[in-house]
Amino acid sequence: MALTKSLTLNNNFGTATTFPNAYIQVSQASTDGTTVWSQISIKNQVAGNNVQSLNVTFPYTANIDILAQTYSHLLSLPDYSGATTVA
Repeated sequence: MALTKSLTLNNNFGTATTFPNAYIQVSQASTDGTTVWSQISIKNQVAGNNVQSLNVTFPYTANIDILAQTYSHLLSLPDYSGATTVA
């Protein structure tokens, strides 16, 4: 599972680059039963180069897969709302 969306990201020098088919994938997720910690990889395209990594945390909901929770959480964030879910 992953998400795709057109994203504009700033590099370390403040230059903005638009990735029309950015591929957003959860690369790691874990929980302590209270909080979910997830590492997100943003690639310039499917099987492309990693252009950004970020970490997100949010409250854990029992009995729901943490990967599914992470993707749902991402879709609730303004930067990723409207993204398309891909297999």
